[in-house]
Amino acid sequence: MMDDEKLTVSKTIHWAIKCGWKVVAAVRGMAFTQDKDINFYIDVIAESPDQKEKYDIGFWPGINKDYRITENDLAEIKWLHPAIKIERNVTTPSDRSNLINVTNRQ
Repeated sequence: MMDDEKLTVSKTIHWAIKCGWKVVAAVRGMAFTQDKDINFYIDVIAESPDQKEKYDIGFWPGINKDYRITENDLAEIKWLHPAIKIERNVTTPSDRSNLINVTNRQ
């Protein structure tokens, strides 16, 4: 059973796809200055068929420090909504002085 927050986001994703919008679930990462760990979350955005409008559906519930959990969430989203595009574009500080940009699109 899906919790209420996921159900709400999932219904909005379904509606957007049904209306012909392109929906992207994008992994984001953030770190706080005192914390060396990266916190990952998934941002869901829809773009109109004519690409003139964007709608921020919101965040898939859950923010965590374990990227494997984020990957499991992406798999769940893709299973629920096969038409959704998955974007992995996370900038993570490797040693706080260099940034690594990892991109993988499906």
